[in-house]
Amino acid sequence: APVLTQEDAKQRLNSGIEIKDVRLALIPLDSNEEKLCWELTGSIDDQDYIIYVNTKTGVQENIFMIEHTNNGTLVM
Repeated sequence: APVLTQEDAKQRLNSGIEIKDVRLALIPLDSNEEKLCWELTGSIDDQDYIIYVNTKTGVQENIFMIEHTNNGTLVM
């Protein structure tokens, strides 16, 4: 069960990010472990991001930039 609330996770991010969606996600890590995280989708200056915040520690486990193109959506 999450220790941090959605609001706790939001407060740990850049204050300039506009959060559009928050949900729980189980993400794989390079260490072959999985972590329960808050998945926060948002944007800064018309650039979209997905940020994963660990539900126990508050650490940002991963951040992805979303690139929208005519051929689809690219996650980097």
